[in-house]
Amino acid sequence: MKRFVLLLLAACGSSSPAQTDGGADASLPSDAGADVAQSLDTYGPWFGGYADATFFPISVWLQDPSIATQYEAIGVNQYIGLYNGPTTQDLANLTSANMPAYCDQNATGLANLGNKIIAGWTQQDEPDNAQPDGQGGYGPCIAPSTIQNLYQTMKTNDATRPVFLNVGQGVANDQWVGRGSCSNQPQDYPDYWASLGANGHPPDVGDYFMAIVRLQPGAAGLSVSDWYMPSDARPQSAQDYDLSSGTPCLIENVGGRNLIVHCAKDGKVSLLDADKLGGWGGAIAQYKVFAGDPDGGSRGVPVHMRTPDGVDWVYLVGIGDPAVIAYTVQGGAKPTLTEMWRTQASEIVLGDAPGSLLLTGPAGGATLWTVDCGFDPRNGQDNVVQVLYGIDAGSGRVVYASSANPSDDLGKTPHFPTVTPYADSLFVGAWNGLVWYGAA
Repeated sequence: MKRFVLLLLAACGSSSPAQTDGGADASLPSDAGADVAQSLDTYGPWFGGYADATFFPISVWLQDPSIATQYEAIGVNQYIGLYNGPTTQDLANLTSANMPAYCDQNATGLANLGNKIIAGWTQQDEPDNAQPDGQGGYGPCIAPSTIQNLYQTMKTNDATRPVFLNVGQGVANDQWVGRGSCSNQPQDYPDYWASLGANGHPPDVGDYFMAIVRLQPGAAGLSVSDWYMPSDARPQSAQDYDLSSGTPCLIENVGGRNLIVHCAKDGKVSLLDADKLGGWGGAIAQYKVFAGDPDGGSRGVPVHMRTPDGVDWVYLVGIGDPAVIAYTVQGGAKPTLTEMWRTQASEIVLGDAPGSLLLTGPAGGATLWTVDCGFDPRNGQDNVVQVLYGIDAGSGRVVYASSANPSDDLGKTPHFPTVTPYADSLFVGAWNGLVWYGAA
């Protein structure tokens, strides 16, 4: 059965847990099985019958359970946090007031898993803020990895209830001084969200604005069945480091694994598991190659070649130096990329709008083709001379440059020009027409 964890915020609606007297009959029957899962799956398969879609939480924070009936009388319907609790008396008072609560997963809580008055568990309060150091000062925030580990422990102890995580104002204010040495590190937050179940979208995303997704067809059309986003998607998006400037390259059956190679404006070559994309920051490995910049990194589609002896090669084009880089791809238990060569600046440096790579010829004699175009990274001017380059796929050496012969002059081209093969010829679209290159 699928399991999810809910991020609960004060202004967010959720379904209300069934509220009982907390006795032994409050536990789910052992044969509930699929019927319970089916009825709860809209909100997540958690203990307690989350069936009332009209429930809107009106919560109080760290209040005394002994006055829960007074809060219930004014419309409060949920406690979040119990100071030094829960205790047995806390649970009795909450049950008397019919007041579900989110609380620490302590020994008393774990001894009362059958008590539905426990609606869920709480993580440490505002772990993203600077923490007291015990000497009157403050140290750093709690690392997201620590919060993730705490969540896993909670999930292992009780997979049937959601976990509540609240964070400080740093989630919306990068300059918030209350984070201490962790201030201005917005990249932490996707990792905090990962403590809610790895693939749970944080509330400020809403769509897949910086993602690689797998789509599956259904009666209502296409839907997302899996996804990957870099853990620093928010600052990347703010700086126009859009992930879509590069296209994923699927490489199937590499040592029994289906893999994806991708690179975009951040200049990082990412290796992903195509069968489990990884959610937030879940790349198998990343390799910093190209200069990351809104006008830099890599554009276009990586090119894959499988040799007759079963070696998988992948090639990526980038802006500046290196212009092209080549890897071999290893699958198995620990997939990795091994760099084989990169082009030399003495032979080729590309502007900021080169064409995607084209691979022609058989393995052992293959050639990569691209067109230089755009701003020259060496002087920042839009004066790159458009050149068709041929690069030996085995060594990375430039074997052809249209600029070497005046009669091969390409002329001016649009940005990101495409090279199209036909028989023994290549065609490039230019401003003044179609340029045809053939064997001499």
